[in-house]
Amino acid sequence: MQVSHARVIKHSAPSQLPSSATMVALLCFFLALLASPFKSNSRLEAENAALRHELSRRVQFTNSDRVFFNRAALILNRIRKSSRETHGKRPRI
Repeated sequence: MQVSHARVIKHSAPSQLPSSATMVALLCFFLALLASPFKSNSRLEAENAALRHELSRRVQFTNSDRVFFNRAALILNRIRKSSRETHGKRPRI
C-alpha cells in the first residue's frame, strides 16, 4: 500500500479587498485625470466659475454648532493654559 503525501498549500486571502464601488470610483478618477489635458478653455472657465460660486456660499451655523465651537474653544484654551503652566513656555501648535 502506497501513501502519497501531497502538500496542501493554503493561500491566505488579503484581509480586505476593495469593493467594486471603490474600483469604479478609482477608474473614473484616472480616466478624468487622463482626459483633463484635453478639456477646452471654455469648459475649464465654466468649471472654475462653478467652483468659485460654490466657495462663495456662506455656511449657516445653527445654535448647536455655535455651542459646540464655543465649548471646543474653551477646552483648547484650558489645555493651552495648563500646558504653559507646566512647561513654562507657549507650546507649538
